[in-house]
Amino acid sequence: MKIIRRSIYCFIGFVFLFYCNRQPAFTVAIDLLANDQWIYSLSYRQSGNYRWNEAKEQLFNTISCELACTIEESQENVSVIARNSKISSNILDKSEVEHIHQTFSDVAIQLPLINGVPQFSDTGISSLSDLRQRGWYRQFVKLLPQLPNKPIRPGATWDRDRQWSFQTPQGDVTGTLYQSFVFDSVSRNDDDLLATIGWQFRHSLRPSDSGVTTSLQGLPLYGTGKGVAIINLEKKYLVRAEIQFSTPETPLPGFSLVWEEKAALELLETIESGEVKL
Repeated sequence: MKIIRRSIYCFIGFVFLFYCNRQPAFTVAIDLLANDQWIYSLSYRQSGNYRWNEAKEQLFNTISCELACTIEESQENVSVIARNSKISSNILDKSEVEHIHQTFSDVAIQLPLINGVPQFSDTGISSLSDLRQRGWYRQFVKLLPQLPNKPIRPGATWDRDRQWSFQTPQGDVTGTLYQSFVFDSVSRNDDDLLATIGWQFRHSLRPSDSGVTTSLQGLPLYGTGKGVAIINLEKKYLVRAEIQFSTPETPLPGFSLVWEEKAALELLETIESGEVKL
């Protein structure tokens, strides 16, 4: 009986492996160079539940806008301009919100392109002096999944691990981001062949010295999240993407903070040689 059961399991495994290998492989890619301009809607929300002894408060920042992404003539960079932005917050006062409106809206930033995919660089957004504004622009690139440069089949997995350093008012901090991706599925919508890419990620911050660690005590220094993106396989563009990120409750007596971030990006239209295509 054990031999028969083992044989059945082996047969099922062989059939499953054979079926997976028979599925076609796809080149999953995003290439902004396919059009002169892309118009995306971007929404981003930060929220947190804050408690200090008996006092409780829910904190939030939200921003929504259109991102006009124009390919420069050299095709080495994409110029990104936020339009029609709306900001709501119970963390920032009215003057801070107005300041962000004035400096954030209609300000062009240049992001370098590698194989048609924008890369985020602080040197490219020197016109934005406020770190919060840079953080909102980062969402645009964070919503673009890291894709392999070879054909893959549904079910394929890959990961990405990277570090970077930056300055905070408390001192230097090193950030670590680990992402684990999966090619979920392929579907057809009218004439479009679409790929669904999902991912999980873990983000952590490590202060440079003990003094910085003390000043950041009680603040969330790590968290986890997940994302999903829909990509047009034949036309090589991002249709829409969403991510969400949360931190665990801060374990300090009399104080707690649970933080969450959500961001969404969706294509509104493309323009080639002055002609609106979507």
